[in-house]
Amino acid sequence: ENKIIQTSTGNKFMCTITATDDSNNTASKDGLGTISKYDEDKGEETDALKRAAYQWGLGRELKHHLPRLTFPRDYMSSELKREGSSSSGVTYRCSDEFIVQQVVYSDADTIDRRIVKLAILNKTTNKNIIFDIEEELKKTRERLDNAAKKRGTPKTSKKNTTTQPNLLENKIPEDLGTTVITLPGQLEGKKLNEIHPQQVLWLYKNKDTSTELKETCLKYANTKESIKILFIQNGLM
Repeated sequence: ENKIIQTSTGNKFMCTITATDDSNNTASKDGLGTISKYDEDKGEETDALKRAAYQWGLGRELKHHLPRLTFPRDYMSSELKREGSSSSGVTYRCSDEFIVQQVVYSDADTIDRRIVKLAILNKTTNKNIIFDIEEELKKTRERLDNAAKKRGTPKTSKKNTTTQPNLLENKIPEDLGTTVITLPGQLEGKKLNEIHPQQVLWLYKNKDTSTELKETCLKYANTKESIKILFIQNGLM
C-alpha cells in the first residue's frame, strides 16, 4: 500500500508491506521515502518500498559495510585500455566481463545474515577468485589504522566525530534501552530495547534522527554486542 502522510518535516511518501499467514494473521512494516535528486516522485516511492522491504529483512545483508575488493592482476586479461595523456595522467580501464558466481552468508537462517565469502568469475579469462570478506575487512581496518598513525590523527572521520560521544566511557547508563523513539513512522513511540538491532542501526543513520537520539543509539549499541557488531561493520565504531 502506498500513500502520502503528513509528518513534522512535511509530506512523506510511505509504503506499507503486509504479510498474511495461513491462519489469516497479518503483520505490516512501513517505510518512509526520501526525495531523489533524479526523479522526485518515483525516487521517493522506490525508496519507501526499499525501506519497507528492509524492515522485513529483504536485502539487509547489502546494508553491511563491505570492503573495497581488488581483483588480482593475474586474473585479468592483458588487454587494458589506456586513457588520458602523460600530462594529465594516464589511467587504464579493464573491459573484462565479471559475474558473481556464489555468495556465502553467515547466519543464513536469521534476519542478520552477513556476506562472508564472494566468488567472482572473470568470463573473459575464465578465471575465478573467492574473496574472504572478513579477511578483507581486517585488511581494510589495518590500512586505515596505518594511515591514521602516519597522519598522527584518529581514523574517525570528521562526519562522525561531530555526533559521536566518547566510546571509552567506563560508565554507561543501563536504562538507555528505555529511550522512546520520536521519529515519525513505524518505530515512533517504541523503546530502543523493543526494536531489532538492524532498526537501531537504521535509526542512527537516518538523516531525520535528532543528534541527541543518535548519541543515545550509539551509546546503547556499545552495551549490546549484537548491535555493536553492526555498528563496527558499518564503520561507525
